[in-house]
Amino acid sequence: MTPPPRLSLSLFLAFAACVRVPPPDLGAPRDVDTGVPVSFGERKEGAPALEWDFGDGSPRVTAPAASHAFDRAGSYVVTARHEGRALSSVTLTALPRSFERALPASAGSALYLRRADAALERAVDFTERAFGRSISARIVSGNPFVQLALELSTPAASGTAADPEEGLGVFTLPAFPGTIGLYGVTDGARALGLAVEVLSRDGGGPSWPGADGSTRVRIADGREAALLVDRGYLFVAIPELPKPPPEFADPPEDAPARDTGTNVTDFAPVVDAVRGSPAAGLEGTGLFTGVAAEAREGPVLLYSQTKQEGAATGQGAFASFSADKLRAGFTAYVRGKSLPVAAAARHRLFEGAVPAGPVGVIGLSVPPQDFVSFIFGEPGSDQRQRAALEAQGLGLPFEEMLGAFTGEFAGLAWADVPDMFRRMGDPKSEEGPRPSPRGTMWLEAGLKDAAPVVVLLDALAAGPESGLERSQPMPGTFRYRGKLGTRDASLEVTKDRARFELGPGVADRPTEELLARLRVKYGPGFLGEGHLSAAVDLGQLRRELEATTSVRGLSPVKLQLLKSFAAKVLDGLPPVDDLFVDAWGEEGGVRVRGRVDLREAAP
Repeated sequence: MTPPPRLSLSLFLAFAACVRVPPPDLGAPRDVDTGVPVSFGERKEGAPALEWDFGDGSPRVTAPAASHAFDRAGSYVVTARHEGRALSSVTLTALPRSFERALPASAGSALYLRRADAALERAVDFTERAFGRSISARIVSGNPFVQLALELSTPAASGTAADPEEGLGVFTLPAFPGTIGLYGVTDGARALGLAVEVLSRDGGGPSWPGADGSTRVRIADGREAALLVDRGYLFVAIPELPKPPPEFADPPEDAPARDTGTNVTDFAPVVDAVRGSPAAGLEGTGLFTGVAAEAREGPVLLYSQTKQEGAATGQGAFASFSADKLRAGFTAYVRGKSLPVAAAARHRLFEGAVPAGPVGVIGLSVPPQDFVSFIFGEPGSDQRQRAALEAQGLGLPFEEMLGAFTGEFAGLAWADVPDMFRRMGDPKSEEGPRPSPRGTMWLEAGLKDAAPVVVLLDALAAGPESGLERSQPMPGTFRYRGKLGTRDASLEVTKDRARFELGPGVADRPTEELLARLRVKYGPGFLGEGHLSAAVDLGQLRRELEATTSVRGLSPVKLQLLKSFAAKVLDGLPPVDDLFVDAWGEEGGVRVRGRVDLREAAP
């Protein structure tokens, strides 16, 4: 029997060439985060080596499997090749990793900017206009996180190290007594070097490698900072004061320093939280569930975790801020099961025509039991009992008074500019020449039971230092008139309403449809049912100061001098022209919005 013919070398090679390497499954086209590694291929034993081209200009990798992070946003075609032949490819769109995804899942609070360029410039500009350049400069120079943010957001300083599409900010961790800065970067090594340079200025430094893979540096005030780059973000942790002792050494690494006691800061909670956080970060915990878009989308955001009972039930605050040179605004959502959500009666004080030009307005329309439970705790709680005891010490029946009110409370205030100038020009005035505006105040509250209020006012009127006298012009109506200090006061109580007036009155003012005007200015829900609304119009005060041309008892020359002096004093204050805040209950929490406007003439 003859043996089978032996395969020639050429025939074997031809056979081997027919055995194709199967194409790897790269998945469907998808979005990925910048800085977060994406895995390709198979790591099982015997898998063939492939050449991986990531499509972003980075060096190709030859291995059965590869992992790659895209430094910059964009669309990239990832291709797997074998012996020069393309086996499969996929298009990945790298999106800037959001700050919420970069925040560790255990973060307790955070203040951050979604973008590192224009938003920071606008915030600094608004701060300079509101508080002056010197105060703004002190804020910047005294805060290493702000200094580093400004350096990283300046292309001339950071080059290509920072990513303007990603966020920057600061956050806290419950296990670390300090603050952590967080900055989106494209070149981690370069950004780390720039951060060390900035933190080492003005007497800081040197830097050394930490045993945990972080970089350590001593900042100017003697504190030690830990820096590390993780998944496209630079983290900078700085402990709280007190400062390390004067004999602080410059160790080459952490372990000897900790053994000798010279390094008093333990950064392990920060390093572990950052490196151990899932790719979705805080966003993946469910804490943002139910937060409206306006409370999350904005150039500047605030997050605060007050209580965590589970992934979807944590209590916290989420706010979005925006600012330009003359206006700053915010919207927020405060989540918590105990917050009041029910509505109360509408505000009668603001309905119809009222005296024009108030400088202040406030309205609360929340059932008193809900509101007081939110502030002082539930009935029977220790906090609630302490509040009741304090009220009793002042002669106030705490719980009885709560039951007397509907929860509708409203207030208006008008400036009395002529009276201010008269007191400034009176040499006998105890207040001196400084401007201290007075005016007229109206307060009004809805009542369910007038009896406890009447009992309280009767006790006040009967006091030895009281300047009030009681009258009853008709059944069910009680009036108290006289003086509170040196000012005229009037109180009236009916079966469903209590009204208080303090000051000379505003009968000489024209009237206006105030509620309609305020809702155009501040939004349709302002002073609505279930809302807590307040506004201060300092621009109105300034306009009245400028419009006053005569005051009884003052010569035109003296009045002009007093007007100039008052304007100088007011110019030394923050140039706030108008501000408001409006809050209302929603199921599971409270929604809040507000705005601050600066004077156009601000420097």
